[in-house]
Amino acid sequence: MNLQHEHSCKEPNKFPTNKLHQISSGKGKIILIIGGSPSENGWRKSGKTFYDLNGKLLASGKRLNQLLSSLGLSVEICGFTELAKCFIGKNRKILSSCSKGCWPIFLKQLKSVNYKLIILLGVQTLKIFNKLSILQCSI
Repeated sequence: MNLQHEHSCKEPNKFPTNKLHQISSGKGKIILIIGGSPSENGWRKSGKTFYDLNGKLLASGKRLNQLLSSLGLSVEICGFTELAKCFIGKNRKILSSCSKGCWPIFLKQLKSVNYKLIILLGVQTLKIFNKLSILQCSI
């Protein structure tokens, strides 16, 4: 299945809260890492964040683990979700509109666990998060 786009932003009330939301555990249970949108070969296919279909840790997961390891953390024990639940491929221009449509899903995920620290991955994710949190809702 090689679709250019998969949109969840059109009907956010039909999106399961536990989909694309890795619940944290152990030392990482209070931390939520937030990406921009699902990648081509990541967990939208494998079901496990930062892993491919063969159970191999992707390069992005390896890099993040290098950063987290000094704190005794890893991508496996920290919570993780995407701001936009849509697969947008390389069309980053629609990340903002998809994130806006998926915001209700994101808020339900955020409130479902008592996270104390969120880590936003990427400048664009940070900008969109800041814009949406200021314009439309409380966190």
